[in-house]
Amino acid sequence: MLKVAILTSPRYRSPLFLAEGLGRMLARLGVSNQVFPQGMTWLNAIRNLNSGYGQRIKAAIAQSRLKQLADFDVIVVAGTVGVLKDLDLFTPVLALKKPVLHYQVFYLGGSPYWLEKVPSRALDCFDGFLGVSGIHDAEPIERDKFFHIGMDVFPQCAFAAKREFVALLDFPAPEYANERALHQRVLKKLNIPMIELKGDYTFKEIESLYNKVALYFVATPESFGVPVSQLQFYGGMVAAPSKQWVRRHAMLPTHSVFRDGDTPPFSGNFMFYENEQGLTDKILDLKKHYSATAVRWEWLRAQPHLFQGGLDNLWMAISKYN
Repeated sequence: MLKVAILTSPRYRSPLFLAEGLGRMLARLGVSNQVFPQGMTWLNAIRNLNSGYGQRIKAAIAQSRLKQLADFDVIVVAGTVGVLKDLDLFTPVLALKKPVLHYQVFYLGGSPYWLEKVPSRALDCFDGFLGVSGIHDAEPIERDKFFHIGMDVFPQCAFAAKREFVALLDFPAPEYANERALHQRVLKKLNIPMIELKGDYTFKEIESLYNKVALYFVATPESFGVPVSQLQFYGGMVAAPSKQWVRRHAMLPTHSVFRDGDTPPFSGNFMFYENEQGLTDKILDLKKHYSATAVRWEWLRAQPHLFQGGLDNLWMAISKYN
């Protein structure tokens, strides 16, 4: 039987969220798998082998832990695109001579911005790339290496259909402080309660907040926002000043390219505004007909691959190595 190892990081961030979801998707396909939340920690320990006596001990422990990967047929690294800046990090995994895939929210080969920031061999380092979104910023390089598999969402909280009209502000981004100030002014003017994210949360803690709000403000332009999807699952509308800020959530076919100035279709769960008055008017209108249940069902209807994943494409990717 095919066995898949999924390496990720232990922090409550998108890589761990995606890794756990990938494990559930593989299980539904009948593929044996195991998630290793300390996997990236092991690789980092080995990478810092020559940093001192204490680090050498950590590296030796990490090397012994990695030996268990010999029992697996395919290795998937669930991490951010930023980890690809240091490809030497993956040397111990590549040395196992197993197929290695990278799972991220978008495809590296379709992002000129990131292709300039990682080594030129980054695409060749992995046998394939799995992505949550299938939308690119430019015509993708080596598109045959990319598999659009979406993601699996396992709710931590029972859906609350009835709630107050509360707004959620994402973690503050200093470079977009003016936009955040606009959100705060409008919400205070309309006497709408707000929750502002700060600090750290477990998956259950953050989802319990998502389950209370009617409107979510994106803080910065997103390559793809896992919270943008989760909020809709829990009934929250998404507000942004431009479609560019949430471009990979557009309702476009796989391998579509989102270019500046494009006006692709989005589901009815997105609220785009141009200025303070426009945002004020749209919130007032939304309050008249808001329904958490309607938002949830719109998301499930429009983008089911962001809830239950794309099992056909995942099987296509994994079965190449069966």
